Amino acid sequence: MARLGDHLPGGSIVVAYDCYAAGDYKNPAEARHSPRAIVQIINEIALRAGTLPLVVRDALIDEGPLWQQFQDRLAVAAGTLPTGALLVIVIDAADNSVTAAHRLGERSFVHRLWRIALPDNVRLVMTARSGRRTDVIVGTDDMRIDQVDIPAFDLAASGDMLRAAFPAADDERCAAFHHRSRGFARVQAYALGLTDTPPATGPADIDLDQVVERAGQQLSELFDDVLDTALATIKTLTHAGSRWRYSRPWPDPPGSPPSRA
Repeated sequence: MARLGDHLPGGSIVVAYDCYAAGDYKNPAEARHSPRAIVQIINEIALRAGTLPLVVRDALIDEGPLWQQFQDRLAVAAGTLPTGALLVIVIDAADNSVTAAHRLGERSFVHRLWRIALPDNVRLVMTARSGRRTDVIVGTDDMRIDQVDIPAFDLAASGDMLRAAFPAADDERCAAFHHRSRGFARVQAYALGLTDTPPATGPADIDLDQVVERAGQQLSELFDDVLDTALATIKTLTHAGSRWRYSRPWPDPPGSPPSRA
């Protein structure tokens, strides 16, 4: 999703809302399912399109007027775009928002978002794991929603992923990286150290052979490796009171590829 804008017409705007929150989506303090998401999206659009921002106290959020303001601001933002350009709203990991809402006995904003009337040059994109897709689109039987399955990487894409961090990686290592990770982007990202970890971890701290070896591990094992490295790094910190917070990846449902693109 980070590169979606590269494939859109000139002048297009992509506004993304992350429901995963680095694994903290179940934390009530994050509230990735609440109407606060709409406030954040409105303000992201304001920054990009020059429309009016929205300032509201959490305790005073009234969903009825909020959704109307959202729809009004979409119309204004759409009118600022050059001919042919698109405003794309991306709700990444929408299934995690639904999960968080269910745990609290509440409703996720994603279900109401489907019902917003979009201007002709505005698009709504939601991503979810295949095994939880139905949770995200529940109640939309009367709507046309194009569903696109995102397959695992092929050998060429896995090679590009590895060479982005290790340009000198040969074909043999690229093939091993692909087969050991089964082409799953999330596994590859963890193997490369490209996830939300302390800045002392990452490709600069592991060599190519270690990455290929890590690509064959399960997500739980990869996370343990990242955590061990992070804790070792923290021991060297000299700033008193410094703390890091970690969130173990939530496992995919049985039979679902452990990846989200």
